[in-house]
Amino acid sequence: MRYVFILLMMGCGMWPLAAQQPEKKKPLSIHGSAALSFGTFTSQNFPGRQPSFFCALHGNPVLTAYGVPMPVNAMLSTQTSSINAPFSQLGISPNFKWMKIHAGVRNLSLSPFSIAGHTFLGGAVEMNPGVFRFAVLGGRFQKAREADSSGIFRLRPAYKRVGYGFKIGLGKTRNYVDLIYFRAKDDSTSISNIARQYGNLTPDENLVLGLSSRFALGKRLSMQLDGGASLYTQDIRTKLWDESEDGDLAELQRRISPFFKARLGTSLHFAGEAALRYQSRPFQLGLVYRRVEPEYRSMGAWFFQTDVQQITVNPGLVLRKGKTRIQSRVGWQTDNLLRQKPAKSQRLIGGLSLSLNPTERFGIDIQVNNFQFTQENRYLNSDSLRLQQAVRFLNVSPHWMRRSGDKTYTWNAAVNYQLSNDYNPYTREDLRSDFIFGQLQWNLQHQVKGYNAGLGMNARFNKNGVAAEDQSWGLTANGGKLIAKEKVQIQANVQYSLNLRAGNVDGYSAGGGGGISYKAVKSTRLYLNTYYLSNRISERKYSFLNTSGGVEYTF
Repeated sequence: MRYVFILLMMGCGMWPLAAQQPEKKKPLSIHGSAALSFGTFTSQNFPGRQPSFFCALHGNPVLTAYGVPMPVNAMLSTQTSSINAPFSQLGISPNFKWMKIHAGVRNLSLSPFSIAGHTFLGGAVEMNPGVFRFAVLGGRFQKAREADSSGIFRLRPAYKRVGYGFKIGLGKTRNYVDLIYFRAKDDSTSISNIARQYGNLTPDENLVLGLSSRFALGKRLSMQLDGGASLYTQDIRTKLWDESEDGDLAELQRRISPFFKARLGTSLHFAGEAALRYQSRPFQLGLVYRRVEPEYRSMGAWFFQTDVQQITVNPGLVLRKGKTRIQSRVGWQTDNLLRQKPAKSQRLIGGLSLSLNPTERFGIDIQVNNFQFTQENRYLNSDSLRLQQAVRFLNVSPHWMRRSGDKTYTWNAAVNYQLSNDYNPYTREDLRSDFIFGQLQWNLQHQVKGYNAGLGMNARFNKNGVAAEDQSWGLTANGGKLIAKEKVQIQANVQYSLNLRAGNVDGYSAGGGGGISYKAVKSTRLYLNTYYLSNRISERKYSFLNTSGGVEYTF
């Protein structure tokens, strides 16, 4: 019945598509690719991570009906076989003037704290006639899944979850106010075989009221307000809350009882975000305040970072027609909003990024970040248990390009420095660490003769209070060439790195590989690749050789 519904909705959706552009879109078309591949894998002194030999046949046809793609992925190999038809989760969203219809597997975002991109199987309609804003949706937000009784896959069971919601508002893109209502509930009878290890799985229920608004305060200043109130019941099988009792919860239950039956496991939590943004031609500034209470949840959204309150300021500057860009960020964050935990954490965040591109040939990017973390425990006064740490990060990435005739030369470099520091005098020596990584890459490409080459070097330095000083130095080289009227492409690469610990050689890594591909005709390609790697870590040495090849056909 589900697939009949989807096909009917497809037909209804394709009709306006065909009516709008009958001469531009074919009713039916098919394209895709097919491939026959093989590979070998041999290793020494460690278990093989791949089969010693494999052969596989792949097929990826895509049927397109009135602009709606329906792909199929199929594979038959010496190890396994599978066929996957993603269009069994087909969704379409045709629109006509101020109305948009959604059918099948879709996801909508009506506000950040209510319905925010959760995938569901069902239908929805969005309407924006003039200054009025309407939306209604409904469907299955979670598929029922039984527990894995065999214990092989250990899939967590899940109840079938059905939900619906609507939005009503006024305004247009720059100025609007939306009110959102969303409700979802698990079907407690949808699964029957719950394994003992999942005994804490409960059928839940959720009601969310959301607000989403935007206001343009002139040409350069805008304000955003988003909020949500979530009533969440952790197990709909628990006893209903007694309305006759006194107290705030009883009064709340009497008010909401026509819409939502509160139970002993029902909780009410709030979340909100307010933002003020100023944007002119050279300067921009953003101020954001966000607060999400512990255990705030919505069945219409995937995930929230909860128990967090933060303020961030984001000034930025754009100069010289975009050739100079400065962006900074300062933020403060804390948790334990409802004082339910013994410790309270605070985090101070600061960052600055600078992008300079004075010419088309040369540019440099600089990024600096600082994270400071402090934790205070209300019950422990010992100085040795206090946490106060800071992490500083610096990245400098210059790049340069030069063209000479048909040749293009590029140089890219990057230096990363990270310092982790502990301000607690009892643990400072053990937790401090310094990390430096640098790399330099040179590339040459000849557009006419079809060859390319590259050389690179890299270095890593790591030091902390616990382990010995760790270093590595590496070199890389690569090259390629198009021959036989660009029908044959040859590529090769080599690498070598040396590892040191406490100033002594502690191993190496050396490897290389190559490949060749031949474009027999316009739609057929043959290829063969191989790669060899040898490693030594302390006294242990191991290596592997991997070879793969095949033929690909595109239609």
